[in-house]
Amino acid sequence: MRTLSDGFRAALADPITQLCQCVQVTSRNGLVFRATNHDRDLEWQGAIYPARGGLEVQGLHPNAGLEPDTAVLIGPLGDVSREALEQGFWDRAKVEVFWVDWSSALSDAAQWSPSGMTTIAREGHNVFTGYISNIKYTGFGFEADLASIKAKLTRQIGRVYARHCDA
Repeated sequence: MRTLSDGFRAALADPITQLCQCVQVTSRNGLVFRATNHDRDLEWQGAIYPARGGLEVQGLHPNAGLEPDTAVLIGPLGDVSREALEQGFWDRAKVEVFWVDWSSALSDAAQWSPSGMTTIAREGHNVFTGYISNIKYTGFGFEADLASIKAKLTRQIGRVYARHCDA
């Protein structure tokens, strides 16, 4: 069970949206891609998440049992090249999705960055940790199917040995 601060609970209950998604994708060779769907760059937990229009995590379906959580990450190519997608560079990359309360930033908690002002967020929570199970080019960008780390529990490794073996 997650413990949410009173401020974050208020942000969830507020009819005016104060939350944005921050996404961090780490390739198998350690390259990190970060982005947010906020309208300007956001600093969260010491990392800068550049504002990327069109990036969105859809269909996040958390499951309480051992069934893997699933989601879809959709975005424009931008920093992710079509060649990298086709060569499998982002296959099995680790994905973390956070909901961040951008209104939790202090009024003076903004700093200059090369892309403009960066908001420093104070509150947020990890809502998904998993990996890219399938990624494809869609003509305007990419679409990645995400599976939670629980999916590794459902994967069969090796053979099943039973009393009536097929060998």
